[in-house]
Amino acid sequence: MPAFGISAFLRIVHMNVRPQRSELRRRSVPREGGYDFHSSLRRLSQRLMAGEPLETLLAATATITQEPERRSAQLGLQRLDAWRTLNTGAILEFPATTVRSPNEVFSVTFTPNFGLRIGSQSVAIHVWNTAAPRLEPRLVRAVLSAFQAAYQTANNSPDDIAVLCLRTMRFIRLGDASDVAELGRLIFTNIDGIFREIAADLGETPPAPGDHPAPPPGE
Repeated sequence: MPAFGISAFLRIVHMNVRPQRSELRRRSVPREGGYDFHSSLRRLSQRLMAGEPLETLLAATATITQEPERRSAQLGLQRLDAWRTLNTGAILEFPATTVRSPNEVFSVTFTPNFGLRIGSQSVAIHVWNTAAPRLEPRLVRAVLSAFQAAYQTANNSPDDIAVLCLRTMRFIRLGDASDVAELGRLIFTNIDGIFREIAADLGETPPAPGDHPAPPPGE
């Protein structure tokens, strides 16, 4: 079963039809490993939000051997530090949660990089630091709406979930999902269908609903 992190899934959702189908076809082939370009930023951003000085963390990026990754991590840390200066609520922790597509063909995991107390609400936040595509807030909220029910039944659930785009400094919160929930269902159903078409093209039998056990709570 293809499994996506929330950033990878958002990137696919924002693609045009042809490149989207090509990427989904590539994803339909089992593979191991893979290079995680943003792993350094995620690790260092957690330390930043835990209170470590920006200068210390920027110095720590010297160990990142790939220059584009190092520059991306440095820019992300600087933007996150600026955002944190304006958003001073208490830092919280929330678990990741996974949802499956309607026909259980693929799964997507929302992993909060940190949580934040904003006013009276707790918000689980995933950090986006990719230059392209430019996130469209309605599409982001539609995808996030798929995780609302899963979080509502989880232990230590946030009041809201959000994506923080460090490139544009835009903070996209789900909030009231009633206006985007149907779009979210359509997005998942559409990609479900594309995967099933690809499986048929490759001469494989698409999985039937119920073929896969439900994930453990909190994953």
